Amino acid sequence: MRSTNYLAALVLFLMPAISVELLSGNTPLAIYLNPMTFVTLNVVYGGALLLIRETVVRWGKGFASMLVLATGYGMVNEALGSKGFFDPHFYSAVEFRLEGFGRWFGINVPWALDISIFHAVFSILVPLVIVSAIFTGNERWIGNKLYAALLIALVAVTAFVFKHFSLPPYYYHYNEGLGPISLIIALLALAILAAWKMPAIAFAKWRIRLNALALFFIGAVYLLAYVILPNIVRTVTNSPPLYESFLLVFFVALPILLVLKLPEPTGRGKVALAAGLLAPVIAQSAANSRLIPAAIVLALIVIAWLRSAPTGTW
Repeated sequence: MRSTNYLAALVLFLMPAISVELLSGNTPLAIYLNPMTFVTLNVVYGGALLLIRETVVRWGKGFASMLVLATGYGMVNEALGSKGFFDPHFYSAVEFRLEGFGRWFGINVPWALDISIFHAVFSILVPLVIVSAIFTGNERWIGNKLYAALLIALVAVTAFVFKHFSLPPYYYHYNEGLGPISLIIALLALAILAAWKMPAIAFAKWRIRLNALALFFIGAVYLLAYVILPNIVRTVTNSPPLYESFLLVFFVALPILLVLKLPEPTGRGKVALAAGLLAPVIAQSAANSRLIPAAIVLALIVIAWLRSAPTGTW
């Protein structure tokens, strides 16, 4: 019998925008509570995450498929939504000193890789781990009608943001063109197909067991390395291929290798890893008087820790 858990779905729907936009200060609380912004952000972030989770459940797939879909989410948010992949003067690319750096086929490739890694980890995987520890089980959380409505809403809101919220191409005297957009849509479709066809693969595991404290430390180090090291590589090498290779090796390939080879953490170990990834952001948010999002995310982490089991599956 199909079961639903609408409270779990609601928490998962709301958490990503809070933990990414509000916690980082990218969107102030007053603007977030504006009805238009509230709907837009939560559909684009939480709606996409809920759809990813429900799709993987319906397909009967596991963490590998979830990971593939997480890597594709950046294309939805930053290409088909904000135009950050295409805009040569996108504000975040300028802020991270990646303006005009490694641009290919109308796409800011280094920035696209950088922000896709961020979204895969912090918009998809971290909220999913925390909420899944609070609401355990692998059953569906929403029915098929709500699933279809949410999918339509995500497509409609993303198209609306692309058309009306993002700065138009003529503002920066460029046009993203049909080619780059078609390429991104094709890559997104390929990611969905790969996640759907992903076989169950068993890997020989290393005989290493990391406790919760070690996993918390690894999460915090990963975030700090992600914030600090790419800019150093950019400054020292001034080479887009080296910059892109560094991102792919240290922030994609190496973490995936560790996931494949290390024994699966306990439920609390996974929460500790997610908490470590968020800890520096929570601390910075609290220091900058963004106390409400810091308190919400911290409370969810504590609840997840208390409810998480000593064992579990991804």
